[in-house]
Amino acid sequence: MAMANTVKMKQSAVAGKVPTTAQLALGELAINTVDGKLFLKKNVSGTESIVDVTGAAAGVSSFNGRTGAVTPTSADVTGALGFTPANINSPSFTGTPSANGIKFPGAQVSSGDGNTLDDYEEGTWTPVIKFGATTATASVAGWYTKIGNLVTVTGYLSVSNKNGGVGSMGVESFPFVARSGNEGVRGGAAIGYYNGFPSFPFLMLYNGESGATFRRGSDIDFTNSTVPDGSSCWFSYSYLTN
Repeated sequence: MAMANTVKMKQSAVAGKVPTTAQLALGELAINTVDGKLFLKKNVSGTESIVDVTGAAAGVSSFNGRTGAVTPTSADVTGALGFTPANINSPSFTGTPSANGIKFPGAQVSSGDGNTLDDYEEGTWTPVIKFGATTATASVAGWYTKIGNLVTVTGYLSVSNKNGGVGSMGVESFPFVARSGNEGVRGGAAIGYYNGFPSFPFLMLYNGESGATFRRGSDIDFTNSTVPDGSSCWFSYSYLTN
């Protein structure tokens, strides 16, 4: 009975051994029986090279001086970068990396560490304009950004009818309540444009509240009697929240 022929390719039983271009003919295969790798020689435009045929299937074939099916560790990352990234072994990051940026949890995961950014949020809000306790009819728009405990609101308002409201003019419904205590009012306001106000307006936000009062020099509130219908402005205000 005829015996089946056994076809053997060039092989090596030395771990990490890779054949050279001089050891293989074009298209010839070689096996490393320890690493379980298959190699072939190719020629591209006259340049010969050895290809690890199993490398693509095995994933990472070399990293930081190691070969084979490598699973990178923190030590590999440190070696490749040349320095040790902060918290590489015990990260405390609460956001979720994504292709489009970093996503923070919908509900803030508060941190007492002053060096930890624990919240970021941006969106829109709807300013509510009041004279005393009466809501005025107005065209409004609003945007906000929250970074940690710092909130910046930007808005536009144009009052068409005060609806008989009597008292100080205010803008309410800020997206976050101001921090309680004296530091709650220590924000910064900017007026980009105003029309109809008899003088330059500024905003005063009181601690523990979610709205600000329009004021003028000498800490005098603007009121229904000093702000006519048709008055408008663009404003921005930064303040601290809890």
